[in-house]
Amino acid sequence: MKKNLIIFCVIFLVFLYGCGAQSLVTFHTEKGDYRVNVEIASTDEERAKGLMARETLEKDSGMLFVFEEEALRAFWMKNTLIPLDMIFLSANKKIVSITENAAPCGNVEDADGAKCKLYESLKPAKYVIEIAGGEAMKHEIEPGQAVEF
Repeated sequence: MKKNLIIFCVIFLVFLYGCGAQSLVTFHTEKGDYRVNVEIASTDEERAKGLMARETLEKDSGMLFVFEEEALRAFWMKNTLIPLDMIFLSANKKIVSITENAAPCGNVEDADGAKCKLYESLKPAKYVIEIAGGEAMKHEIEPGQAVEF
């Protein structure tokens, strides 16, 4: 019996590790609450990979980037295949700026030899949420609004 419990625990932990950390983010907007299931990127490696090579995002899903401290943030769309909205949040989880429909950039340089564009926060941010392009406008997500996760 004890052996079966140990095997079950090991399998469960492997399953959890393979699934990656996830959370539910709630945007509090004038239109009402908008909930998004997000994958969490909290290590340098996870943040560097982000949503690269994804051909689609499931409905109401995205990625939450977590940093150790507030700072001006700059993101690019290297090897990203779909347009994204980037929502920059302060340490107190208030939206400080939004980049809507950031354009995909298949490689570091595009066909004209230009480098992928950088998308920067207007104010220091500790968190960044990426969702499908156009969702911020569709759900009336705006700077100053509170976010929970």
